[in-house]
Amino acid sequence: MHHSRTHLFQAFVALLFVCIAPSSLMAQFTFTPQAGLNINRINASKDIEGLSMESATYTSFGGRFGYIFLDKLEVEVGVLYNQRGGQWIDDNPGGVDAKWLFKYLDIQPQVEYKIWPQLGVYAGGYYGFHLRSDRNVDGDWEEDVPGLYEEDDFGISLGLRAYIGRIFLQGQYDIGLNPIDQLTITNANGQSTETVDFKNRTLQLAVGYHFVF
Repeated sequence: MHHSRTHLFQAFVALLFVCIAPSSLMAQFTFTPQAGLNINRINASKDIEGLSMESATYTSFGGRFGYIFLDKLEVEVGVLYNQRGGQWIDDNPGGVDAKWLFKYLDIQPQVEYKIWPQLGVYAGGYYGFHLRSDRNVDGDWEEDVPGLYEEDDFGISLGLRAYIGRIFLQGQYDIGLNPIDQLTITNANGQSTETVDFKNRTLQLAVGYHFVF
């Protein structure tokens, strides 16, 4: 697992350098601090009888470093603290409702294209290094729950930024590709019948300031 994480991080770094390689004298360095909210849902690959997945709202903050090329194209890398998670409602006999809070340090390489001076579209990826997982059961928080949802999170990002001068408003959607947990469903004989993957789906709403040097 550690080797695969290293290879994925190296791939992100390689992508960044490939994008920066054709830099010219017209490039400008940027720094973009931002903060906002993550509306996150744990997505199950299959429906589970009696169990419904609901969204929950958490926080996000950090900054991005980048270069602007030819006034319209910006290559950047974000370093952000992101909270993700969600809640499930278990209507099965003896089921327990729970809310989860996952904390990650995200590395986010992205490329933004300015459609107009006031509007940019961007795409990229993210790799979230897992820091800890907290769980709320019946109103009581259990901090740093061991052995559950401890996988790193990585995926792709798509978004829009609307600029008012240097201030911007951002809407970003993160699609998790790595299962943060798996559930094996068995039949009455204890035999495995199917596996359900759980992945993060995040709508991030943020505000920030775009410094250009």
